[in-house]
Amino acid sequence: MKRIETFKNGIRKQLGRFTLFLFPLFLGFSGFLGACGREEAHLLTEAFQQEAGAEAAFDGTKSDETGGEANPVEPESEASGSEREEPAPSCYVYVCGAVGRPDLYSFEEGERVAHVLERAGGLTEQAAKEALNLAEPLRDGAMIYVPDQAEWEERKEQARGAEIPTFGQNADLRSGADPSQSDAGARVNINTADQKLLETLPGIGAQKAERILRYRSEHGGFKNVEEMKQVPGIKDKGFEKIRDRIVTE
Repeated sequence: MKRIETFKNGIRKQLGRFTLFLFPLFLGFSGFLGACGREEAHLLTEAFQQEAGAEAAFDGTKSDETGGEANPVEPESEASGSEREEPAPSCYVYVCGAVGRPDLYSFEEGERVAHVLERAGGLTEQAAKEALNLAEPLRDGAMIYVPDQAEWEERKEQARGAEIPTFGQNADLRSGADPSQSDAGARVNINTADQKLLETLPGIGAQKAERILRYRSEHGGFKNVEEMKQVPGIKDKGFEKIRDRIVTE
């Protein structure tokens, strides 16, 4: 029994020594594991913070590109507004005769004869201002012819007390009025009229007036009004518009 008791006591002593030897190792290993765990947790925290910061930066950049305050569409919108075309004019008027700059001019329909004369450089010193109705509204496609004083006096003399035909946007200037209703004293002598006077005839522009003068020079004048149809560009329909407006003597 003593031997058995002695053997048990020996075993207990050996276990105690072994426990004392293992306990520091256990504490060291536990500390090592704890340190590794804390380091891993710290690294994971840093990685998570870095990833969150990168996502926030990306979201901020995307917001600036798509919906931020600096919207790149705004300048384009302003540019398109500045490039907006002006509305086209509704009225074209040809001005000729005793003006500073005879030419084709564009206006808004309803403006006055005075406006187009101002645009055309005003009246010359020889212009007969009293022959025009400066307050007359403009009409699209009209021709405004300004006579000089000599021509105006001649026209008044031809009228011989009848109502003097005014110049401007009337039948003399192709406004669309019926030429047959114009005064007989206002007829144009196609053998003596210059280009400006010929252009007052309905349907006769600068080119046709030049052709009339050329034909008259080449053929020694017109023998009758029917001969006007021999001028290039003047057909039967065009001739009917001026038949009652022209004479040869």
